[in-house]
Amino acid sequence: MKHSSVLVVLSIAAAGGIVGYVLSRPAPPANSPKPQTPVAQATLPTAAISPTREVPAGRHPEPTPPTTQQPPPESVEPPPETPASKGAAKVKKPKREPSDPLSRQALIHVGDSAVATSYWLAAINNKNLPPDERSDLIEDLNEEGFSDPDNPTREDLPLIISRLQLIANYGPYAMDNVNAAAFAEAGKDLLIMYNRLMEP
Repeated sequence: MKHSSVLVVLSIAAAGGIVGYVLSRPAPPANSPKPQTPVAQATLPTAAISPTREVPAGRHPEPTPPTTQQPPPESVEPPPETPASKGAAKVKKPKREPSDPLSRQALIHVGDSAVATSYWLAAINNKNLPPDERSDLIEDLNEEGFSDPDNPTREDLPLIISRLQLIANYGPYAMDNVNAAAFAEAGKDLLIMYNRLMEP
């Protein structure tokens, strides 16, 4: 299967590239204290935290263009929405080709495969990777690996919890502010997905 072949490739890559990272930067044990100087502004939610329901902000109405003669208040109508204006909020800037394409494949299986997770951890802590690429690898934890991130199902719950726990474990030890901010953003989005699925 396609996923199996990807994991085999990741296993081979991990054998050469991840050993140094694991030896030089071991993951903190479960009962280890928090670091004395954590990176600033890296507040990370976990699945164990009592979820606080967050409601996405609605679309603001478009302002009425100025006119030389204002019609009576009862006849004022909002300007019609165009397809472009409806989808403007969801448009993302195009991403450049990644320096490490295999890390994007690993991201799909993060939290579900130990091999993929190890490769991903090495990638996000690779100083030779551009900061925006490292940031994308972390922030996209709420997108990659889900069939429909905007409409998660109960089947996605184990992966959501696994990734929230991953963020709680490694977020406080982020290598720089870029990674710390990305961990916080991914944690916020995954917690929204978690809260939605836990609603009665």
